[in-house]
Amino acid sequence: MKSTPTRGVKQYLKPDAYKQSEPSLQINRETEVFYVYVLRSERGETYIGWSSDLRRRLDEHNTGQNASTRGRVWEVLYYEAYRSERLARDRERILKGHGRTKQALLARLSED
Repeated sequence: MKSTPTRGVKQYLKPDAYKQSEPSLQINRETEVFYVYVLRSERGETYIGWSSDLRRRLDEHNTGQNASTRGRVWEVLYYEAYRSERLARDRERILKGHGRTKQALLARLSED
């Protein structure tokens, strides 16, 4: 028997394995996702927020519907997804309120 990269684990494929379709992704529409995001402006400024609809929220920032981000063009620099609004709001509060946490995240993002 040939050596495999899985080291001792035997792998058996059915002769028609390549013909099998991939399992379909089941999406539960009732499960809402909440995002904590970091935006960056063309001037290099950052903004941290949360939303249940990240695309809509970015559009609101870019069309001047948010007073603190009005007049600049923003792009999503980073985001995290959460299953509850409470968790997303807590994470946003941590990023906005804890200087070291925010600075560590921004430093890590600027390396990319």
